[in-house]
Amino acid sequence: MKKNYFFGLLCFLMIASGLYAQDRPISPAVTGVGVYHGLSLPLRDIPALTADEYEKMEIDAMKPRNEDMRERSYPYAETALPKGDDPAWQQKMGTAPAPKAPIVSFDGPSSPYYPPDANGTAGPNHFMQTINSVYAIYSKTGTLLAGPTNLNLLFGSVTGATCNDGDPIVLYDEQADRWLVVEFSICGTNDYMLFAVSQTNDPTGSWHRYSFDVDDMPDYEKIGIWQDGYYMGTNNSSASKKDIYVFERSKMLLGQTAQMVGFDNSWRPTTIDGFMCVPPVDNDGAFAPAGSPGLFITINDDAIAGGSDQLWIYELAVNWTTPASSTFTRSQQLTVPAFDSNFGANWDNIKQQGTTRELDAIPQVIMNAPQYRNFGTYQTLVCCHTVDVDNTDHAGIRWYELRRTSGTWSLRQSGTYAPDAHSRWMGSIRLNGQNEIGLGYSISSTTLYPGIRYTGQTSAAYNTGAGTLDLSEQTITTGTYSQTAYNRWGDYAGLSVDPSDDRTFWFSTEYIGASSARKTRIASFQVGSAPATPDLVTQSPAASPVSVLAGATTTASCSVYNQGGASAVASSLKYYLSTDNAYSAGDILLATDAVAALNASASAAVSEVLTIPAGTAAGTYYILFFADANAQVTESNENNNVGNFQISVTSAAGSPDLIVQFPAASPTSVTAGQTTTASCTVNNQGTASASASSLKYYLSSDNSYSTGDTYLATDAIAVLASGATSAVSELLTIPSATATGTWYIVFFADADAQVAESNESNNTGYIAISVTSATQGCNSTVQYPSSTLSPTTSWKTQNSIYAGEYTAFNVTSGVTYVFSYCSADGASASYDSEMTLRNKTTNAYLAYSDDACGDDAKITWTATFTGQVKLVTTVYGCGTNSTSTKLRYKRNAKEAEGFVTEEENFRVYPNPTSSLVFVESLDGFENVQQILVYNAAGKEIRKISIPEKSDNQYIVNLDDQPSGLYMIRIIGHDEMKQYKVVLSR
Repeated sequence: MKKNYFFGLLCFLMIASGLYAQDRPISPAVTGVGVYHGLSLPLRDIPALTADEYEKMEIDAMKPRNEDMRERSYPYAETALPKGDDPAWQQKMGTAPAPKAPIVSFDGPSSPYYPPDANGTAGPNHFMQTINSVYAIYSKTGTLLAGPTNLNLLFGSVTGATCNDGDPIVLYDEQADRWLVVEFSICGTNDYMLFAVSQTNDPTGSWHRYSFDVDDMPDYEKIGIWQDGYYMGTNNSSASKKDIYVFERSKMLLGQTAQMVGFDNSWRPTTIDGFMCVPPVDNDGAFAPAGSPGLFITINDDAIAGGSDQLWIYELAVNWTTPASSTFTRSQQLTVPAFDSNFGANWDNIKQQGTTRELDAIPQVIMNAPQYRNFGTYQTLVCCHTVDVDNTDHAGIRWYELRRTSGTWSLRQSGTYAPDAHSRWMGSIRLNGQNEIGLGYSISSTTLYPGIRYTGQTSAAYNTGAGTLDLSEQTITTGTYSQTAYNRWGDYAGLSVDPSDDRTFWFSTEYIGASSARKTRIASFQVGSAPATPDLVTQSPAASPVSVLAGATTTASCSVYNQGGASAVASSLKYYLSTDNAYSAGDILLATDAVAALNASASAAVSEVLTIPAGTAAGTYYILFFADANAQVTESNENNNVGNFQISVTSAAGSPDLIVQFPAASPTSVTAGQTTTASCTVNNQGTASASASSLKYYLSSDNSYSTGDTYLATDAIAVLASGATSAVSELLTIPSATATGTWYIVFFADADAQVAESNESNNTGYIAISVTSATQGCNSTVQYPSSTLSPTTSWKTQNSIYAGEYTAFNVTSGVTYVFSYCSADGASASYDSEMTLRNKTTNAYLAYSDDACGDDAKITWTATFTGQVKLVTTVYGCGTNSTSTKLRYKRNAKEAEGFVTEEENFRVYPNPTSSLVFVESLDGFENVQQILVYNAAGKEIRKISIPEKSDNQYIVNLDDQPSGLYMIRIIGHDEMKQYKVVLSR
């Protein structure tokens, strides 16, 4: 007893010390700058996950995670409240009828991980889901638009991206009309947070990529969007570890260098196991009043940390001008109805049908994601967590709505939803703009397989603030299997409010399929029916160019949508220039468009060429799109008429001016169908910064650009300060139909008119090249019949072909194929080339040809099956010549597999590649020490050290390298293999 008394006294003193310190704001424990890694490839162009990659993920998923957090401790359980049932327990299900339930419902990708960490969010036109460890992007009807793809491929060459460690989060940044994806990287010496922000409102396009070196093990990170930053809380409980962060949102939206500030939160209610994430609050709808500090919130269970059951609220005031002066404090401890998060000392908490395996309730943290809303005269905060409602491990969801009109927060309503004997947990809660609450969750018991359901609070019940979820419970997925292999579940889910109507909820979480598959589901639902009145909103606001010279023009466009239940009479849409994203009387009217009468669910597209006033000072502005600006329509919601789009205004006295310098090409003599590497430098010779832009390459018959010139390629140009330059290069393929003669490669800076320049007529440069018709020289091919040659893509390997290498491609039974070989263009016929055709699956012999130093090996073969074949080439020198060889073949561009280099048990593909090279070995890499990558100049650019216990696949990321030839060397204990790969964009 003395030992227990001493321990209790010690804990009490520690807690008392924490309470004493709560009113003293602390300074940052770390400040720093992230590394910007440029734009990603468009996500729609990154290949989907292959079966081999998924198999590798399954192997990775076997690794134990969070082994040190398996035990939970409740040192004050004997004195903790409640002693009986949960005092806020809602024991009866709501009866309010639901609209169509759900509206849409479809499967997302499956995950091999325990847990899958399924979450997602809706934007104006898309739904994006992230799980361990892939992303997928859908239309709102469930059509897959991108992915599922390994999440780290989004980050490309970002430091730490090779890990693909997971704990992903995706959010839609409503006020910026952008998307945010975050995951951690913990496999190296340093730990990183990886951030990606979409370049536009289309998530299938390119993304700005960042890495931030953070404290060790930023586990279970949660993210919140706030006006002045992206805020983050992590589960990092070790002494003097940073677990509270904010990242510079305004810079990340523009692809500029961004700062971070981190704090060591000493006010963490925690247990011996140390698991506690204090999540930031995510701002939906209108931003908090300017200057409001970012918010964090968590629970304090009296069984864990003593005291009483409370919500602890924290404030982070960031100063990006002087980051070291930023502060963090626990601002409020709000007492709430007593709750019980004690499900015992381990992760076996939630019962399932047909198995003794129990699942983790994760009862010690606020679930993803607490939400803030600003309704003008008052502000709200909603959140939820899992509790035991009757001390029998019967899980319910405790939820809260806090409200603030001024000063501190108060508890407006709360409840614990557990209307029957089943357990409900892994919840996610949000409040929409119609005063309706949505709550999605998992459900399970000894008589029910784990499934997915939702409920909510109608606006009528919300107005009473009675703490009851009155919507009748609805089913998204009825479970048919239990999870028997492991107890981890979740670890979180994601509910979001559709920004296009501020009414519809979208929910994403996991369930179990056949063969223990960790499947995910995406569904949308509404709590109440749309009122039978019109309601006009603006959708997809945009402007081009986004960087505008004062006195110049930009074209603004949007759609006016009637999301109400009745027709709207004719109205007016007005365009304003504003210094912020909300309309006020001082904003400058730019133009007005007439909008015709709109039926319910109808929309009207409008656009207008706007002139930015000549006297406008340089800076960041917003074009406001004000629907029904003259109040001609009586609407159900008069506060959602304004959309916005951010632009950059430059003054005439300080404007960017992009020019092309040092245009070059190598070689300058090219055979049609062949490649040349073009390079130049883009220089901002203006007196102001230039926003991100594009440089395009064209083939022209003269030295100036015209609309009839042939487009060849595009390079992204990052933001350029005044006087800054950007060197670019690109491997260009000269079209095979190009006639013999002198041609010009034209380099066109700011080809998409993204930058408002002081001089728009000096954006091009050129280099002359000599082209020889493709009818001359060598042309080794594999030819399909002409009916399958549209479209076609040419592939080749340059320099030597090693014995045993092969090309792999698909064939169709009954189709005749012609395979031919010759040495490089202009080389003497000094090789004995052998070609052997085999079944790729069985390796069975199909056909053979040997040119006996005649340089004309050729196979004509009619496919006897549908599947894959491999063409094995062996090239012997017939004399002293060492001229390089070349092999080409044509294939249907829609097929997935490109050129494959394989020798013995190694596979290196695709070749050519636009970014990633996969190095595989069926026998593993136990005898391999290193994988080295060299550029054409012989410089080592990558080094992968192979551990004793290695994977069967490694990824070489060339995303940050210029187009050209690269050598990959596989270094073993006794020998070396090397492969040549062409990087072509």
